[in-house]
Amino acid sequence: MITSRWLVLFPVLLTGCGADEPVRSVDWYKTHNAERAIQISECDRDPGRLALTPNCVNAKQAENELRLAERGFRKRETLDLKER
Repeated sequence: MITSRWLVLFPVLLTGCGADEPVRSVDWYKTHNAERAIQISECDRDPGRLALTPNCVNAKQAENELRLAERGFRKRETLDLKER
């Protein structure tokens, strides 16, 4: 009986351990230069833990899209291969 209580209670206790950072979109990072730079520097400081988090991915994607736009590259159209 006590073991079954711990099996239910333990996961509930663990849910409060992580910091809930809001996930920002690529468009948000495109318009907030300072926050994008801070996020990318944090991601680069600890890539093993942070590289695949949504905010790191979105901040780096926003940086890439802005750099490509500065160079005059257009965003590619998505190919619909089902038509053929």
